[in-house]
Amino acid sequence: MSAFLLNQFKANHRIVILTPLHNFNITSRLKDYIDNIMIARETFKYTEDGSVGLMTDDYKALLLQASGGVYTNDDRYTPLEFSYYYLKEMFKEIMGFDEFYIARAQDTSVLPEDEILDAANKDLNNVFDAFYTQK
Repeated sequence: MSAFLLNQFKANHRIVILTPLHNFNITSRLKDYIDNIMIARETFKYTEDGSVGLMTDDYKALLLQASGGVYTNDDRYTPLEFSYYYLKEMFKEIMGFDEFYIARAQDTSVLPEDEILDAANKDLNNVFDAFYTQK
């Protein structure tokens, strides 16, 4: 299964990840997927100076994330949102992706659905064109 997932991943220059924020982090299923695509000498390599990404030919990723709370208000919850920072580092710094974008549907446990969707739509529109533009 790892070879299939790795080949599928490498064949696509635009990666979309749809996931909830789960206990301030990524889900175990997404972590399992990441472990199947982060393969030395395939998506990155080790050098004397550290890891170098091999996914450098106009690769971009977009994280679509839903959360019950808000993690972008620069308050006590902001540093607890590990998923975005973890995924951004894995994709950009380790695998060498050109860009890593995020669009959020936040406060799903409090706000009415139409407000959540309107805000998420605005967030997505802000990154959509850049995500699909090629070098």
